[in-house]
Amino acid sequence: MNLNQAKWPFRLDDTDDANHVVLEVSLPKHLCTHNIDVDVQPTYVKIVAEKRTFQLTFNTEICPDKSSCQRSQVTGILVIKMPTLIQTAVLSKKKKQPKPAKENAKPSDPNKPTYLEFDAKLKKGLDYSNIINDGNSKGKPMNVEARKAVKEKLPSEDFVDDSDVPPLC
Repeated sequence: MNLNQAKWPFRLDDTDDANHVVLEVSLPKHLCTHNIDVDVQPTYVKIVAEKRTFQLTFNTEICPDKSSCQRSQVTGILVIKMPTLIQTAVLSKKKKQPKPAKENAKPSDPNKPTYLEFDAKLKKGLDYSNIINDGNSKGKPMNVEARKAVKEKLPSEDFVDDSDVPPLC
């Protein structure tokens, strides 16, 4: 019988590894670990915390003696990793052979900094003046003469200068 009284979010993962079943239950992170009771049985797991019960049954039998339970101190997630009773052989993939080193490869000096190499074709095409294309710039530097000269604003005709007010500059 499956039961989740506190409606804690959980994730049951039995697809990654055929020899293990992993159960992750998101418990409140401020819940004291001493108040959590985990009971792992061959056909089900039962978690009791805050007087609320979480129980989940399994399709395959698990080995409770070899099970491990860990809780994250940051998030409060409880992870129970349970090996299955019937272990299946998993074929391991062959490791790829490392490629032989290039003949002209230089031995790297640990004190020398390494730089990222660019393709020569791409390096010629990089033009930072075209980052913003507004139609007026053709990759040329800005024309200094084209800027407007800053004109000093003249005070209005009815302006009265108060001698008690200090100058701004």
